Amino acid sequence: MSTEDQFQNVPQSEQHTSQDLSTEMCISVLQEMVDLLLILKSIGHWPDIDSDILEYDTLEQRFKKEIYQHGNASGSLCPQNFSFITLFCTNLLEELKCERIYLKFSNLITTIQKMQLDEELLLSETCKKEVYVKKLQNFYIQSEIKINYLKSWENSKLEMQDIIFSKLIEEKTEVIKTMEAKINQDIRVHKEIENAMSQIIQGFEERVEEWKNKYYEKSKEMNEKLDVLQTKQNKQLEIIANYKELYAKRQQEIDDYKKHKIEQERLRLEKEEKNKKATTIQAWWRGVMVRKGFGKFRKKKEKKGKKKSTDKKEKK
Repeated sequence: MSTEDQFQNVPQSEQHTSQDLSTEMCISVLQEMVDLLLILKSIGHWPDIDSDILEYDTLEQRFKKEIYQHGNASGSLCPQNFSFITLFCTNLLEELKCERIYLKFSNLITTIQKMQLDEELLLSETCKKEVYVKKLQNFYIQSEIKINYLKSWENSKLEMQDIIFSKLIEEKTEVIKTMEAKINQDIRVHKEIENAMSQIIQGFEERVEEWKNKYYEKSKEMNEKLDVLQTKQNKQLEIIANYKELYAKRQQEIDDYKKHKIEQERLRLEKEEKNKKATTIQAWWRGVMVRKGFGKFRKKKEKKGKKKSTDKKEKK
């Protein structure tokens, strides 16, 4: 038989007496503990705390009340923790004395467990955040290292570019010097060529002046000859105009004569045509008169005797 069955078989009066004894023992133990804690509180000058601490509060509410210090979560001993234990034991003692039960005690235990669970969750979140913070710090350190590396790399590139540009500048300065020497030489040659060309141009100008004078003299002679030829041309034009007028008159006479000859030829042809047609008509009319016996071509009547003799002759 188990202990529970034995306890159930015990009468109720005995059960009540055993519970009362255990309760009295707990009360006596708690009373001694509370007395000792109060003595320690008076000696250590522990601060008083509110009874609201035994109620459930969220982490935000607890931090707002500023009850817990920085080392409270790690379980370090401090006067506030001892004050909390004293208050906790005092409330438990009063509950056992008055009501003979520890319902508030069990509720308080669950509340404390919830608060511990909240603290554990907070600790886990803070650990995760610390991991993220460490990652961020590592990333920041790596980024600084990379940035320093890039800076040094860029500085080295700039130094190399400075060296390259300095070499290029030296080469370009040498080229500029050679080009300046060539330009000075070209300027000197240009001046010499310019002097020579000025002399040549001066000689050409003198020759041009001579040719101008010759041109004026020749043009004067040619103008005189041209005037003589112009007078001759005018005379020839007058003669030509007279000949043209005479030619026009003769041409008019020739044209009139040609028209006269053409008209005479037309009249002659017209007359010949009329004569031909008249002859044709006369011949046709003569034939008609002969056939029909008109006019002088009419047939004469013959005698009868002569007609018979002619008939006999025909019979023979």
